[in-house]
Amino acid sequence: MNASYEGRVPSANLSAYAAQSSSRAPPVPPATTWLLDSGANTHITHDATQLTNSHEYNGTNQVNGVNGGTGLQISHIGNSYIHTPTKSYLLSNTLQCPNASHNILSINKFSSDHDCYFVLHPNYFRVQDSCTGKILLSGRS
Repeated sequence: MNASYEGRVPSANLSAYAAQSSSRAPPVPPATTWLLDSGANTHITHDATQLTNSHEYNGTNQVNGVNGGTGLQISHIGNSYIHTPTKSYLLSNTLQCPNASHNILSINKFSSDHDCYFVLHPNYFRVQDSCTGKILLSGRS
């Protein structure tokens, strides 16, 4: 995600890949946008308030992008959540990178953690349970 190209808020071109979430339990406060990323192997947030059960990260690893630029420093690791009217979905081991331009939801990690798959279509996206096919999350493109 190149914020200088797309800007701070997801453009219309990226809205299919955005999910809403919050770190607090229902009732759900105003949501935060999470951009879906098929190349990420972990969830990333820039906002410490999105994390629960967080702890400071003292290692030397960084989050590196595909553009070969400088890596993002990791300051904390914790959990976050995406809430729907009927269920909350855990985003385990979310990294807090204060200089990240967006919150990133790893499609691979979410699919693995919740035994589901993503359907990305020009007009919509949806997340479906692998066993039942039940739609867990959906949105417009």
